[in-house]
Amino acid sequence: MNNDNLANERIRHLNSNRWEKTIYKAKQQVINSLTEPHRADYDKQVGSVLTPRVQRLMIIGLCIVAFAAFIISAGKQITAMTILFDPIAQNSEHLSWVWADASIILGLALGEIGTIIFSVACSMFSEYKGKVIVFRVFSIICATLAILANVTITALHDNSGFVVWAWFVTLAPPLTVIAVGLLIESLVMRNMKAQLEAQREYDIDHREYEYFRARPEQHTTFKRRWYLSIYEELCYRKDDRLLIEALVQEDQAIKGALVKREIEVHEFWEVMEVELTGRPTLPPGATAGLINSSKPTTELPTF
Repeated sequence: MNNDNLANERIRHLNSNRWEKTIYKAKQQVINSLTEPHRADYDKQVGSVLTPRVQRLMIIGLCIVAFAAFIISAGKQITAMTILFDPIAQNSEHLSWVWADASIILGLALGEIGTIIFSVACSMFSEYKGKVIVFRVFSIICATLAILANVTITALHDNSGFVVWAWFVTLAPPLTVIAVGLLIESLVMRNMKAQLEAQREYDIDHREYEYFRARPEQHTTFKRRWYLSIYEELCYRKDDRLLIEALVQEDQAIKGALVKREIEVHEFWEVMEVELTGRPTLPPGATAGLINSSKPTTELPTF
C-alpha cells in the first residue's frame, strides 16, 4: 500500500507533544534496560587455574610447610643468637637479660619472617624496579641470617657418621622458607594482576553505563524502541488504531511505512523550523501534500 492510500485513510500525524513523548519513552526504556555494574561482581569473576577448594588446600599445606621449616630452623637460630648475645648482656653494665631475650626473638623474626615479608614486597611494588632490587637484597640478607645461624650451630657439634644428613637438615629449613616466600610472592602477584584486570573491565563497563544513561539515543536498541514507540503512539486513538489494524492485516509492511512516514514529516517540519506545540494535528490540507512530497519509501524501519 503506497503513501497516497495512507493519506486517504486519514491516519493523523503526531503533534509535537506526542512526537516528543515517543522519543522520551524510548530513552527511558533504554535507561531502564541498563544494569549498573557493581565492583564486587567483577571480583567474583576473576578466573583461576585452581579451583577454590584446591587453593584452600594449597594454602593450608603451605602454612604447614612454613611452620615446620620455622620450628626446625628457629631452634638453631635461637641457640646461635644466645651464644652471641648472652655474653654481651653478662659483661655489660647497661644491657640487661631482657635486652638479650628481646634481641633473640627479634633476630628470629628478622631471619624467618623478614625473608617472606621482603619477598612479598617485591610483588607489591613490581612496577618499581629499583625498589624490587632493594627488597630482593634484604630478603636474601634475612635468609642468609637464618642460614648462617644454622650453619654455625651445626659446625659447633660433632656430626661424624651423619655429616650429609646434618648439613641437609641445616640448610633445608631456611631454604624452604625462601621457597615459601617466593611462592607467596607469585600468588600475590597473580592476585594483583587479576584484581587489576577486574578493575579495568569494571571501569570500561561503568563508563559505558554512564555514557548510555546520559545519551540513551546512542544505544544500539534505541531506534528499535523508538520505532515501536512511534507505532504505539500512532495507535493511541481508537479510530486511528482501527484504521491502522485494518491496513496491517493486509500488509505487515505498513507498520514500517507508517513509522517512516512519521519520521519524514517531522524531520521536514524541523528543517522548516515550524513550531507545532499544542496543535493536535498538522495544519488542514498539509498532510497530503507533505506525504506526496516525501521521498519514496526505500527502507522501512525494522521492529
